[in-house]
Amino acid sequence: MEITFRALYPWALLPRKIKIDPQPKQSEVRVVEENFRWLRISRSPELCWPWRLGQELGWVIESPVSVTMDVLHDVEVHGPPEALRNLGMITNSSENWSFSDPDGSPERIQCTRMAGWLALYDFRNGDEYNRMFFANGQGSVEWIMGWEVRVALGYFVLLMPHEPIPNLEIIVGVLDAKSLKRPGRNGLAIAVRPTGPVTLTRGQPVARLVLLHADSIRERATFDAFDTPAPGPAGSP
Repeated sequence: MEITFRALYPWALLPRKIKIDPQPKQSEVRVVEENFRWLRISRSPELCWPWRLGQELGWVIESPVSVTMDVLHDVEVHGPPEALRNLGMITNSSENWSFSDPDGSPERIQCTRMAGWLALYDFRNGDEYNRMFFANGQGSVEWIMGWEVRVALGYFVLLMPHEPIPNLEIIVGVLDAKSLKRPGRNGLAIAVRPTGPVTLTRGQPVARLVLLHADSIRERATFDAFDTPAPGPAGSP
């Protein structure tokens, strides 16, 4: 199975694979065993194959820019596009986003306060500028990574946290091969939710991408409960 990553912009950082070499830790273990009477470090995680496999699974997604985020306070309202200005005044919002519902219901508008940083990272795309960050509702943000990924039909990509980042929640999501090819997509985006001020540096790991087969989405589980033996007659052993 092959997965393809392609950079769309000069600033993009393509995902990278993690490979953990146990040899340095094995050498350290031997040095300790040969030279110290009591000390041992044989229980190091680098020597545990399940731990190494878990760390190496998938690809690491890194921040393409040095960015400072903060909490978003947003509210979702309904109304026609011409009402956008009035709704912004009513909700005291600095950013307003329009969404068209595919079911034909009235226009949805996301009004977001304290969101000036969303526009600070607009990037060049030919003769125009595009947003890197989009308000996504419930305090979350859609973050354009600047690259695209292609997988074969019948496969999915799982987006998940890489490691804890204070004040930043990486929202777990799954995308199928068709949605990754959907026209109008500006490359892959991850969903994040700032819960407080957070500063990231370019190249800092923020998320992980794991390839899944359709069988892992359609799995079926059987649960066999433990059967407690019925008590015997009174006086029986």
